[in-house]
Amino acid sequence: MTEKIPYEIKPLKSNLRNNLLVSFFLVVSLGGIAANAIFLNVIQVTLSAEGLDPGAIERISRHYTLMSTSVTIAGILAILLIA
Repeated sequence: MTEKIPYEIKPLKSNLRNNLLVSFFLVVSLGGIAANAIFLNVIQVTLSAEGLDPGAIERISRHYTLMSTSVTIAGILAILLIA
């Protein structure tokens, strides 16, 4: 007769590299989004206080949003490529 060997499920070992990449990913993505929102508000308030035309403020805000979103996405893609 054959003996049955009990199968043991081992817990997954946490890999330090994966934890660092996930942490860095979260910091870059959430930090980028938060910084973009804060700086956009600061830019709009500052330009309004200087008496700039609302249409110009809107265009500047749109350009800033496009550039900052592109940088945040580029950072996220760089992290994913490293992973």
